[in-house]
Amino acid sequence: MNTPAITAPAVELPQTTAPAKAQQAGFAIGFIWAALSIALTMGFAIAAHLAFVIGFDFPLGQGFASFIQVHGHAQLMGWTGLFIIRDRGGFSPKLWTSES
Repeated sequence: MNTPAITAPAVELPQTTAPAKAQQAGFAIGFIWAALSIALTMGFAIAAHLAFVIGFDFPLGQGFASFIQVHGHAQLMGWTGLFIIRDRGGFSPKLWTSES
């Protein structure tokens, strides 16, 4: 017994094109310069003042503990904060648009 092969009618599939590559933003060096300038001016200047006051045995005063916190805040927000802003704006989109 010969049974004929069952064939499906020819269907023409539409042509697909590869999606266009996303344009990446350029490297934002401005955030790095701002982070460095805040860390070097405010953070290190306050640290030098704190070291001078402690090192030469000047009276510390009531606001000395707050001044230490201002130094830490300037360092943390100046350097780390702006660096993360730059990094998230430039690096994460590259991860989201990369092809596997």
